[in-house]
Amino acid sequence: MGWWRRFLTRLVAADPGMRRFRAAIQVIVAVLVAIGIAFPLLTALGQPAAAVAPAAVVAMLSMLAVRAGGREGAVTMLLLPVAASVSFTLAASVHGSMRLGELVFVVVMFVAVWMRRFGPRALAAGMAAFLGYFLALFLQVSFATLPAMAGAAFLGAGAALLARFVLLRERPAATGSGHLSRSQFAEAIRSLRVCPISGCTRATSCTHGCAARGRTLRFSQQRIRIRRIMVRAKMSRS
Repeated sequence: MGWWRRFLTRLVAADPGMRRFRAAIQVIVAVLVAIGIAFPLLTALGQPAAAVAPAAVVAMLSMLAVRAGGREGAVTMLLLPVAASVSFTLAASVHGSMRLGELVFVVVMFVAVWMRRFGPRALAAGMAAFLGYFLALFLQVSFATLPAMAGAAFLGAGAALLARFVLLRERPAATGSGHLSRSQFAEAIRSLRVCPISGCTRATSCTHGCAARGRTLRFSQQRIRIRRIMVRAKMSRS
């Protein structure tokens, strides 16, 4: 079972606090909920199955592009289907004209990149506008299917809100405070002073007790690295 312990140690070290794993689960749940709601609803209304695509795209984008939490994150999520619906309308207005559609696509792409200078919320809205226009061009959206596409986009945002704030709500107690307490820091320093690194990194050249202290030393170092990465991740999110 030593390989299993090493695998778990590396997994935890690569994903401190299991934040990436939790984010991946949130994305999958949001997309599944969006498709599960939008597909039967649009099918019952006689809309094509392709109209479900905006629900999945907006749900995925809401989970990946929106990093803020609380009310700020919820407002940003609700802005994404609005930006996507504007792009759907532009694509429907140039439906049937390939050259005009390509020209508008370049303009939308420029505006989406230019909006990055106004902060994370504008960046997320720009990404939604760009992906929305690209999806509308790919699906050949017309004014007849425009309401279904816009409704699916809002369903996707609602599914993302449900996944992040209700089904898989992030609790501070589950993710940790992101810093070492005084007692934990002192314990880590004491473990680093147990024996020299050069004398305990190789179990073959040490006694059994020294090898055990070497394993304790390595686990303590990994623990400090994990805490340091968590602090950096928390500072980047704030």
